[in-house]
Amino acid sequence: VASSVASSLSWAKEGAAMCLELVAEITARRPAYLHLLPKHEDGKEEEESLRRNLLWITDFSLMGGRTSGITSLDPLDGRMVKLDNAPELTWPNEVCSVPRASSSVSSLAPGLDVALEDALLVADGFLVPGRDDGGIYVVRHPGGAGPLGRERAVRLSPGWDGGKGSRRMRSTVQSLARRLGGIDPVAEEDDARWFYHKAVWIDLTGDGRWSILTARARRPDISFSDDGIPQEDPAVLPSGQLVWLERPRPHHRDKLTGELRDEDGTLFDPFGPRHVPWKERILDEGPDVMFAVADLDPTDDTIDIIAAQFFGKKVTCHSLRRGPRPEVISRHVIDDDCGASYGILLVNLSEKDDKDKTHVPSAPLVVAPGTGGDILRPGDTFTHVLVTSHERTQVDAAVGPADSDTPRLGDHQPLLGGSLFAYAPPRAPGEAAWTRKTVATGFQVRSQLLINPGAPGFCYAFYPTVEGRKRWGRPHLAISGDCAERAYVLRPDDAPERRGMPHAYDLLCEIDCEATVGSLAIGYDDFCQTDVKPHRWAKIYVPAYERDKIFVFAMSGVDEDLEDEAKEQEVEREKDGAHGSYSVGKLWVNSGFHAENKDDGGETPH
Repeated sequence: VASSVASSLSWAKEGAAMCLELVAEITARRPAYLHLLPKHEDGKEEEESLRRNLLWITDFSLMGGRTSGITSLDPLDGRMVKLDNAPELTWPNEVCSVPRASSSVSSLAPGLDVALEDALLVADGFLVPGRDDGGIYVVRHPGGAGPLGRERAVRLSPGWDGGKGSRRMRSTVQSLARRLGGIDPVAEEDDARWFYHKAVWIDLTGDGRWSILTARARRPDISFSDDGIPQEDPAVLPSGQLVWLERPRPHHRDKLTGELRDEDGTLFDPFGPRHVPWKERILDEGPDVMFAVADLDPTDDTIDIIAAQFFGKKVTCHSLRRGPRPEVISRHVIDDDCGASYGILLVNLSEKDDKDKTHVPSAPLVVAPGTGGDILRPGDTFTHVLVTSHERTQVDAAVGPADSDTPRLGDHQPLLGGSLFAYAPPRAPGEAAWTRKTVATGFQVRSQLLINPGAPGFCYAFYPTVEGRKRWGRPHLAISGDCAERAYVLRPDDAPERRGMPHAYDLLCEIDCEATVGSLAIGYDDFCQTDVKPHRWAKIYVPAYERDKIFVFAMSGVDEDLEDEAKEQEVEREKDGAHGSYSVGKLWVNSGFHAENKDDGGETPH
């Protein structure tokens, strides 16, 4: 980790002088997805362990000869560890923690108080040839040999290891099973190749077993022209499926120890060889990439999967009844005029001084908030669903001034390129009407990637400090630009004329990385012990894929909540009417707020 303090952006909000500052650059091979997850520490109380996070970095390559990888970074000391088993993965996308089996009936989804396994859940695969046979994996003991065992990747979704022999064996097993009992143990045909972007832990059966809910996609085969340009058959449509991987049942619980056991008396291990792959069930057609899980009507026995259908180019809602045999009982289209929907996130955009109107029995609840949803937990209420539209509009096709590729804020703006939409669910259960507002539009592609270029990527909600909504009201938003090669930070527009418009936001800053920004990570850990007030202010991690870098930005400030020692920070107040930009090597920020170069000789990214 190279220290890289060079410049800062300063502004004021609600009596707090605030600053966004580039504090470091991290060298990492082709960083793609970033995730901050609780650190598992053997021998320590789980409550203490959950106070620290590790930054997990996935990498992959379009080049057939290059392998994929997963690396962890400890924000406190900068220590990086690369996983050994990543070559078994074709294209690692989203990763998440693995909850430890509960000793009693669990909640619908894991909460903050849940003990964690020393493991990662990985959604794997992509649409390009050679990467499209993805799967759902658990990587046990990631990072090397520990007292509990060596690192090992276990595939939970049915599949094969990629060889022709194993594919023939799988086909033989299917054929034999059909002859003997008419039962097909595999949900799909033996030559199916699916890729997965996201998976969540959830109890769909109501018996305390956290199984896996995932979406997957299968793209028609891509051929290449003589010039190396990818080509698709326009007559063949992509397909997506909502899939349930059912967690195995233990045979019994030991009466003396309470431990879960198999029939032969050995300890039950849901990830052990005798229990994988997990049983696969197709719940519905359509969902393909990203989704969130909500309970739109807590008074009934259903939950709702809200899917951003990328290939289907729509946003849909699938109501699922929980029970011994979970099933989707209804579905409807929320929006079929949104383009290629991609990122999805449940958020609470109500003001901090709003009446407690969301805390009523019928208020919609979060089950799994979606990508970038760290500020809402299972059981919290939400007011909106944020969805990004991932479009291919190129910068050089824009008509307008030189800065026409800067996103435009507000619902009054005509749609151009990719957009960020805010959907408000029906006000009462049973109503079908959703309302859509435009938060930002005008995201355009600058990257030269040949495979599915588009912008923007995912949306994230966060607060400047850990105090959250009670201190700041509506959250700030951050957006990964993906092929726009930028990251964006938005702050709530609190102008009096915007009162009652929860979707109204201002562009706080625009970070140009001159490389693909596929995702972001936002947390509050003290980065390499640089904080004056540790573990309070937000840090934003921005990957620059082609540059093999991750840039770390830190928010800081002085307000009435800080102790005296924190007030020693140098933070410049907002200057009325100022507009400018600052350069940090090839990295720059363009903002409607005063930006002052505070170069003190630190190393700059290059």
